[in-house]
Amino acid sequence: MNKNMKQTRTNAPAKSETGIVRIWPISGRLIFLASLLFFRALANGAQPEGDARATPLPVLNREGRIDHRFTVSVNGTDEIVHNTAQGFFCQIELERPVIVEIGYDEEIKKVDVRPKSKNIKVDYSGRKIRLALNTPAKMSLEVNADLKTPLFLFADHPETQTVDPKDPAIRYFKKGQRYDVGNIKLSDGQSVYIERGAIVDGCITAENASNIRVFGRGILDATKYGSATVFKSCRNVEISGITTVKGGKGWVNKILLCDQVRFTNYKGIAWGAFSDGMDLLGSKNVTIEDVFIRNEDDSIVLKTSKAGVQGNVENILVQDAVIWHGSAGNAIEIGYETTGDFIRNVVYKNIDIIRADTHEPKFNRAAISMHLAGNAAVSNIRYENIRIEAAMEYLINFQLVNVKKWGNGGGSVSNVLLKDIFLTDGPDAPSIIRGLPSSALRGIVFENMNYKGVRINDSNSSAKHHFLIQNANVVWR
Repeated sequence: MNKNMKQTRTNAPAKSETGIVRIWPISGRLIFLASLLFFRALANGAQPEGDARATPLPVLNREGRIDHRFTVSVNGTDEIVHNTAQGFFCQIELERPVIVEIGYDEEIKKVDVRPKSKNIKVDYSGRKIRLALNTPAKMSLEVNADLKTPLFLFADHPETQTVDPKDPAIRYFKKGQRYDVGNIKLSDGQSVYIERGAIVDGCITAENASNIRVFGRGILDATKYGSATVFKSCRNVEISGITTVKGGKGWVNKILLCDQVRFTNYKGIAWGAFSDGMDLLGSKNVTIEDVFIRNEDDSIVLKTSKAGVQGNVENILVQDAVIWHGSAGNAIEIGYETTGDFIRNVVYKNIDIIRADTHEPKFNRAAISMHLAGNAAVSNIRYENIRIEAAMEYLINFQLVNVKKWGNGGGSVSNVLLKDIFLTDGPDAPSIIRGLPSSALRGIVFENMNYKGVRINDSNSSAKHHFLIQNANVVWR
């Protein structure tokens, strides 16, 4: 075993915090003998082989909360339910249509499955929920309108790629174990693979490295280490398949001055101050697709400058995302730190913002936002097929702002298209599109802006639906 790797021992097959019990079809004496051999191997520094029957390990980041409990089974087989301060989550795989049964610890009177656009039907009675799945999906289930304790269900196709655990370029973390690794620093051509059923406590970093990957179906828990990933001045980076969880202060994924980055099939749950889901700072040629983010600050944010790092941003694609941002920040944000030359060629497409939260005092938090405190020119920005289920502060907030700690102003906005934008539910949410007398926002085009079933197609209807437009050239189609 790597000397920098610390293993957390787990007793099998005791009842977990999730209430799931694993019962193996062997005698109690054999269980006792197997346990002795297992722990003797650990004591001698051996690494278990990650047998399919190894005791699964739940994430337990409750931070003192007393929550409801869920159980999950797929076609009659129990799955592990992980408990975090944002709620519970469960990872499942499906090779064919499956029946998912979910148990709850009190009578179920209502179930909301989000995003609503997926139209996933459930049946429920007593303390059981039943649903059928035939395709991968990332969803939030809220029982009895309890937003504090949802169940996030992540359904994937089975992993098909083959990974060689003996490959010296891959740090391989096998299922059935929990590892405390601290900081893993990658260099050119290196990867981290986290197998489904493994939990890694740590932070993965790289600087001036190319062709690096973090992948698998396991869990990266960055609660003790500030961030899950920190990549600076890297090229050709992939983060795929994994689920990250993180408590405490700090951005979850820091992508700084990088080129050619791809997030795919990523799931992130974070809580605490400044828990941005993904920060793309001075980076270009980035694709973010098929992701689920639940956090407390900006979910996906583009910046040009911060903490001594500065660079332009261009060629960004964010698509097929499910987002729930909490009491601070915005769901999809450009800003506030925008000192530099430009942010350009950005596409947001097919995104479900299932909730954009807020708290007092209000601070321009929105589902869709641009807040420019610096001098960068922001142009060629496209929002298409965005569905917002609840925006608790603002729906859209585009502004040139005067916040000296984040920039000295002088920025501009031009050529922005918002096509097929839907506010489907929640309170009546206002919007602000506001430039300055010396620098108007130009070329802001709305095409099929739908506000709770009403299409906004002129300035009069926009005013009736709480749009405040100042020093901005806005066209409605």
